[in-house]
Amino acid sequence: MLRSLVGSEMCIRDRYQRRVRGCHSEAMEEGVPDSSIRIRTDAGSYHPGSQVTGTVYVIADSPIACQALQVRALGEECIDWVELEPARQEDGAEGEGAEHEASAVLFDERIDLAGQIVDARIPVGRWAYRWSYTLPGALPSSTLLDTEPQPGESDRFLRVRACVRYTFTVSCISESNEDLVAEQQISVEQQPDREPELAAVELESTGAMERAGSATLSDIFACFFIPRGRAALSMAMDKPAYMPGDVIQVTVDLDVTDCKAVIFLYHMKFKMIRTIRIKPPSTPEFRVISQVLYDAEHLHAKRIFNPGEKKQKTLELRLRERQAASTQGTLIGISYRLEIHFELAYHDNPELCLNLDVVPAPVLPWEAPAGMNFNDPPSS
Repeated sequence: MLRSLVGSEMCIRDRYQRRVRGCHSEAMEEGVPDSSIRIRTDAGSYHPGSQVTGTVYVIADSPIACQALQVRALGEECIDWVELEPARQEDGAEGEGAEHEASAVLFDERIDLAGQIVDARIPVGRWAYRWSYTLPGALPSSTLLDTEPQPGESDRFLRVRACVRYTFTVSCISESNEDLVAEQQISVEQQPDREPELAAVELESTGAMERAGSATLSDIFACFFIPRGRAALSMAMDKPAYMPGDVIQVTVDLDVTDCKAVIFLYHMKFKMIRTIRIKPPSTPEFRVISQVLYDAEHLHAKRIFNPGEKKQKTLELRLRERQAASTQGTLIGISYRLEIHFELAYHDNPELCLNLDVVPAPVLPWEAPAGMNFNDPPSS
């Protein structure tokens, strides 16, 4: 079990089951008059190096003797995995799965709001305290992974769970009242402002030349080949990045306008591959798991392309709602790629490949219930 880096005994497994919007006070959510606290960021998604701004909301049904009011900014990586132990040499028995875990703190800082409180007391009322924090310039994207590699994907790992998580936790420490605590997550996107990629390959086309005389179809086997121009294959995605649940549209172009030979296309396979890189603390290098998440034939009959033609085909693939985002951290790395494999007559079978960037969905910041208004804190 991993101990939470926010000071509780919650393990990483519990975090997978938590709502992404974090913990909150039911009293504040339902508008019941009771002392409670909530924290909200102005946006749900940020880039490394950007400024996070937000508000702490406090409902005080009676004066609160406040010793401290602070926001803890925390970024962390956590992984746990089950790895097959080596077989016992003495009896040749297969090794058993052993659990491992690791964690890393990306940043951990406090934002003190005590300067907004007069005489260390929060009076009766509903108050809004503003705060801000600048994220470090180099951070991995938020992600959440839970996978069980299948046979052939990994010879050692039986299960891998990981998260890159960014939280802002507010604490109101009181002398006479129960301490008030609330948390808000944000999404961090590692690589902003990308352009869509294009993968292309140029084929040197050859055509079968029959020998003089009355050659039959079977005689083509013995004939030689001469250059007959060029054909071009390309693939492109409709967007530079996708969120979980999005539909990926891939456009495939076959251009034979500069080719004098007929192109026979027999097969076109479309694959989506995920590469997971894990760095156990005991090893200096990342260990790699490669998973084929999608593999389908998109051509069910032979296609013929005549000289001078230009054809286009659109392929679609919907990402899972809980697809782990691409990231590259100190302990965990996740990347995706799309591959299209072609089988053509009289050609080497070409392959096209594009890197696929899955970005984390923005977190929905908390919204105050309708009719619940907050005031700026009183000044001295």
